[in-house]
Amino acid sequence: MARVKTETFSDRVEFDAAVDQIARKEVQRRKLEADRDAQIQNIQQEHNPAIDALKTEIDALVTKAEGYAKDNRAELLPTGKQSAETPLANFGFRWGNKTLVLLSSRWNWDGVIASLRKAGLDGFIRVKEEVAKDAAKDELSEPVLAQHGMRIKQSETFWVEPKTDVIG
Repeated sequence: MARVKTETFSDRVEFDAAVDQIARKEVQRRKLEADRDAQIQNIQQEHNPAIDALKTEIDALVTKAEGYAKDNRAELLPTGKQSAETPLANFGFRWGNKTLVLLSSRWNWDGVIASLRKAGLDGFIRVKEEVAKDAAKDELSEPVLAQHGMRIKQSETFWVEPKTDVIG
């Protein structure tokens, strides 16, 4: 596949003018973003107290409703059902994701591993091996890296940063 040559500038004057234009546009973009962010912050400050108050009220009502629902589950939820409804809402209980935890405070994860090993259940013990990339990058030479199927890749990117103290 042939490479397509990108359009570029014909001389240093055009290049310098373009870089200065990038800087002016970048400062303009940053000012617009700052103005937008200030407006968003003002709107959030205006509405957050009411939103927070409602959330607090909702959380308190949910806690009370959950307590009632747990105590009166048989009345509220027919056998085998996880949810029901009122004229304005659905409610119910939802199972979370299964999580493996320790049986009691007498156990710790090292003890679990030892117990699994003793029972011949090594298939349930994870051993994770991976290359220490930072150490290899810092301590091994390019030829040694290549000998083991690795190389260091570092890309160079062009950048333009406006002088904000000059461009107002």
